[in-house]
Amino acid sequence: MRVMPKLVSDDREVSSSLAIEFTRAVSRDGLWLPYRLELASGSRRSALEDTEGQIGRCWLGLSPQDELGRLVRLLDSLVAGTSPRVRFEPAEPNFSLEIEKAPEGWVVVCWLDAGNQISDHFTWDAMGVRFFTNLAALAEFRDALARESGRWSTGAADRR
Repeated sequence: MRVMPKLVSDDREVSSSLAIEFTRAVSRDGLWLPYRLELASGSRRSALEDTEGQIGRCWLGLSPQDELGRLVRLLDSLVAGTSPRVRFEPAEPNFSLEIEKAPEGWVVVCWLDAGNQISDHFTWDAMGVRFFTNLAALAEFRDALARESGRWSTGAADRR
């Protein structure tokens, strides 16, 4: 059974999270991986989804640049303790993810750029989530993304 990569807060009373689900790879001027990104905080939910016909696509590059692999490597640096902060934004800039070391865990901030989905330019119009998490949750998220990255490596993607 596949586990969808999900990063959860360590607050059990008002749980927050970000989850990403990947679909079938697309070959168009490179190899791309469509995704659905969902943010949650308490009972509130917001999602960024790939929809045909929208200007901004929810795609991570796999080739010639492997953005999913780059995200995994950034998370590696956090889990290994070699970096106190990372920032990730895909080539199709419709979300940004920042994770930073805090005294008792990690601060996660993720913004969805809704403007880039429906207009022809990147905007600062966004909504997001901010939460605290711990090293175990961060490592679990990294591992789930790494499994997805392995599924979509160049050789595997050709067989999907």
